[in-house]
Amino acid sequence: MNSSNHLQPFLRPITWAVIVIFIGMLALLPTQAMNEARRVALLLVYLIFSVSAFIGIRAILPRPRGRAAVAYGGIILHSLLIAAADYLFEAMDLSPLYFLRIIASAMIWDRPAALFSAFLASLLQPIVALAHGMSLADGQVQFIIRAGAYFVSALLVSELSISLTARWRVSAREADHQREDIARRNAELEALQIELRALADLSHSLAETMNLDEMFRTIEKQVRANLPQANAGALLIYDRQSDALRVRASFGFSPEILAQMNTPPGESAPGRVFLTNRARRLSGREAIEQAAGETGRLENQMQRQASAQGELPQSNLCVPLHTGADVLGVIVLDNFKSAQAFTEQDLQLLEAIADRAALAIRNAQLFESESKRATQLNALTEVSHRVNSILDLEKLLPTIVKLIRLRFNFRYVHLFLNEPERGLTALHAGDGPVVDPLEPGSFILNFDQGMVGWVAAHGELLLANDVTQEPRYVSHASVPDTRAEVTIPIRSSTRLIGVLDVQSEKLNAFESSDIATLQTLASQVAIAIENAQLYGELREQAQRDSLTQVYNHGYFLARLNQEARVTRENGRMLSLIMVDIDYFKEYNDQYGHVVGDQVLVTMVQAIRLNVKHSDLVGRWGGEEFGIVLLGADGEHALIVAERIRTTLASMRVEKEGRVIAPPTVSQGIATLPTHAKDAATLIDLADAALYRAKAQGRDQVRVTE
Repeated sequence: MNSSNHLQPFLRPITWAVIVIFIGMLALLPTQAMNEARRVALLLVYLIFSVSAFIGIRAILPRPRGRAAVAYGGIILHSLLIAAADYLFEAMDLSPLYFLRIIASAMIWDRPAALFSAFLASLLQPIVALAHGMSLADGQVQFIIRAGAYFVSALLVSELSISLTARWRVSAREADHQREDIARRNAELEALQIELRALADLSHSLAETMNLDEMFRTIEKQVRANLPQANAGALLIYDRQSDALRVRASFGFSPEILAQMNTPPGESAPGRVFLTNRARRLSGREAIEQAAGETGRLENQMQRQASAQGELPQSNLCVPLHTGADVLGVIVLDNFKSAQAFTEQDLQLLEAIADRAALAIRNAQLFESESKRATQLNALTEVSHRVNSILDLEKLLPTIVKLIRLRFNFRYVHLFLNEPERGLTALHAGDGPVVDPLEPGSFILNFDQGMVGWVAAHGELLLANDVTQEPRYVSHASVPDTRAEVTIPIRSSTRLIGVLDVQSEKLNAFESSDIATLQTLASQVAIAIENAQLYGELREQAQRDSLTQVYNHGYFLARLNQEARVTRENGRMLSLIMVDIDYFKEYNDQYGHVVGDQVLVTMVQAIRLNVKHSDLVGRWGGEEFGIVLLGADGEHALIVAERIRTTLASMRVEKEGRVIAPPTVSQGIATLPTHAKDAATLIDLADAALYRAKAQGRDQVRVTE
């Protein structure tokens, strides 16, 4: 027996009925003729009845666990109290109280309780009547009628109670459903308000910047603020160069370890979310480990190392950043304390944030791409204009590397020129932020040595966005922080001129737009180098004697003045040898000018064999030559001059197969600053020494005294 099913709809009216009856009985007491003792006893009965009924209805019956003993005990107690009142209140018929007890049993409890109340009323009322002196024969019909009325009322009220209770239950269920619906709608409205506030804050923050790094940090802060139960999280953006998801913002993880993590599409939970473009909510460590799969073991190990907890999370949210079918990346959130940390509403909120963030990221990427492209085009135009206006190769090459590094914000830029006859490529210009950059000529690579040597040999572009993964990469102490490198061939229409080498301190630094721009630059550089080399060749030809290919008089004199000034400024020495072929006119007269020209060429060959490449040789005029020995004193110059004389004596001159005796030479030497302080005086002194050699018999060397 359980009263809670019937009690609720009738509890209040029954309570008030008991109170009204009690007050009515008290009001009737003074009108009844009875002695004081009976009046007090009757009052006591009324009081016990009313108080017990009130307490039972208000305090005992509402308890969810009603018992049959309580129900039937209360029915018996109240029925006895009614009978006692009926006995004491002899002048008044208390049948309504019996009916009230029956009705209360039917409404509060159930049909068996109501029938039991009717049974007690049918039993007790005749007993009271007999106690008042009524004979059984006189009241038999009355007793039967009342008993029937009691039982009929018990049955009718029970049916009515059951019907009302059924209706109340339906109404209660509808009310419960309405309350649940209202609560659900309120929760949805509250979640929507939270989502709208989060999206409004995110939109406002993202609208303030178009810088991707700042945008990534803003997204991370907004996610942390709106989903505080996340212990750690990461924003991964797809990188096309490496074909992997890379961490661009994170919290709760070690950034150094996360930076090493490359998540290819389809591998591990974030990789599969990226590939399928579907969000996932994982609860429980087993589910997370299962989602990671076999391909995610390395990632799981690194994630354990990266997290402050040193273990895998217990709850995980992973949603794609996408604009339509184009997936840009993934947002991952972890909780390490509870398997139920994230709800479905949290997932919906994170998806809404991701949708808004993805749109902003896509716009920022497009803006950055267009801005970068515009910057590259402007820089390309400037570099092309600048380099094409420089015809001096020694000035051109340093200008190229400096402009490329500064305008395109690369870490290191080097330019190598090929020497195919020697099978090598040599550094001719470099620029970078280090104090001691690579000097021109200080770095020479054989063909196929390193990335630069390979490109120099094969003429194909070589890209290493992670140099640790490129076996042809060769490190150098002057570029210690290189992480990515691209080498582009510098090619003209007819030959492979050299290599443009660009390096960065960042992994995956070079995008397709960078490669395209550098290839265009390499083409422009090739044209500029060819123009400069052609100009240099023409200028060189203009500076040289057409027959002997040594410097002509004008250029030799200019270089002599220049080197004399440098020698004085640096406190070094310089020696000038003036050489004149003895009896050269007789050679021309006897053997002809062709042999004379051959003699001049042989003379230059003898000189070349005995001087350094850095020394200067020029045709002073006719059969007279000048030799500038840089850094040489008079004693060393004398040795060189004697070697030239001896070498020339051993050389062969032929005409029509007939050997002709080689000519002899006379030489004069002067040294700066030993003999002179300027180039003009040095020339006069060397020339004077030459004429002394001729005057003293020719075929000899004389040094200025």
